[in-house]
Amino acid sequence: MHCRRLVAVLMFGALFQQADLRALILSLAAPDMERALALARSSDAARARFHARYVVDVHAPAVEYFTVEQLEIITEFRRLELIGEDHARLNDLFARAGLRDAQEALRPWRGHVSLVAHLRFDPSAYIVGVPALDLTLEDSTVLHPIEEPHRTGIYSGGDTPSLIGGLVEAVFDAQSVGQKTWPAVIAWKARPLVRVPIDFSALE
Repeated sequence: MHCRRLVAVLMFGALFQQADLRALILSLAAPDMERALALARSSDAARARFHARYVVDVHAPAVEYFTVEQLEIITEFRRLELIGEDHARLNDLFARAGLRDAQEALRPWRGHVSLVAHLRFDPSAYIVGVPALDLTLEDSTVLHPIEEPHRTGIYSGGDTPSLIGGLVEAVFDAQSVGQKTWPAVIAWKARPLVRVPIDFSALE
């Protein structure tokens, strides 16, 4: 039993040593999926270190009734890790006897990478909904999302919940993004609010 436990620890360590050689994974293979799921079931500290690379604090100036506070990147690898975390909290059998469950859950996100703008609303203002922001990647060319950005409201708790923030998610083709640095631009009514470089070669 002790030997079996030692082998498991060594295998787990090897998976995360490989992760140090990271770059945006353009085609998620079985070993990548196993590594994402192992991370999802690892310690809180290990997961926090992983996620920190994918969230950029921007704190843009307030515009009308909202502020862009963060820009989050969700790659295919991280998408599966987040799905795995949800199932780990439930302590169910998701992807524990093979990868079929994981492959099916990831199917809608294959070949995609998302940028998610996190918005905070001014509670004293008249809120008209989550604004239709434009998210693009720009250098000498402009890379647009493959579909219209998806907007989600964030509500307060209590008996009379109010809209306190929102998420705007833009989905890009991972092959077009590639393993390079892109300036990410968030704009509102054709006015750039945020421009921050994202090094996709430092992500997975």
